[in-house]
Amino acid sequence: MIQRWVASALVEAEKHFRRVRGYRDLPRLLTALDAVAPPVGAIADVA
Repeated sequence: MIQRWVASALVEAEKHFRRVRGYRDLPRLLTALDAVAPPVGAIADVA
């Protein structure tokens, strides 16, 4: 029964969700960030 309540609440809340402005540009942003970010293994612990 709890799953039904949660599902019902999510369906109701979904009506009030708004789309993030610029969401279509997110893949381009990720590509640009990957180009300037160091590789994951390259960051050394400073502590």
